Amino acid sequence: MRNKPWLQSTAKSHIRHQRIDSYCIFTEGETEQLYLTSFRLPNLQIKCVGLGGGTADHLLNECLSQMKTAKYSGFDHYWLVFDKDDNSPDIIYKVIRTAEKRKIHWCFSNPCFEIWILLHFCFRNTPTSPEELKRRLIPQFIKGYSETYPKLGDTLAEHQHQAMNNAMRLLPETSRVAWRMQLSNANPSTNLDELIRLLAP
Repeated sequence: MRNKPWLQSTAKSHIRHQRIDSYCIFTEGETEQLYLTSFRLPNLQIKCVGLGGGTADHLLNECLSQMKTAKYSGFDHYWLVFDKDDNSPDIIYKVIRTAEKRKIHWCFSNPCFEIWILLHFCFRNTPTSPEELKRRLIPQFIKGYSETYPKLGDTLAEHQHQAMNNAMRLLPETSRVAWRMQLSNANPSTNLDELIRLLAP
């Protein structure tokens, strides 16, 4: 079959003019960064910023401060990804209300981000802890797992569909409004699937 340069040119032109959707995602630590920066769709620009931990209100203040800088301004979408940790219900609700007023989307995990990792391999609806997740549950599926596991995104990619299904099973769409009112007590739970649905192929 003979090459058709005009078809190639049209395809290249389409790619050049395809709108790039930009996401700036603020997270607590390195695990989230390693995972979230593994998504590489051609029509997405993803900047993931690790804020180094702290209380949820501290993370939000850091996020708002960074958004004022030239480096992190002008993105189409802003997200804050944070955990239950030791945050009180009052702090969690205050952070969510303030974030939404500032047009910042949010993902919350109880007890921590690692519950999302576990959902890639199995369904879990009984309470757990960060220590149990990191030291016992996840290492059953990822040998040598640590919070700085270098190929986390690649390891989880083939199980992504299962994670999405388990997240919806754990927290059905119809329950998410009510869930917002009991985040501190909803162990385990996460709405990270809402962000991943936007970033994944």
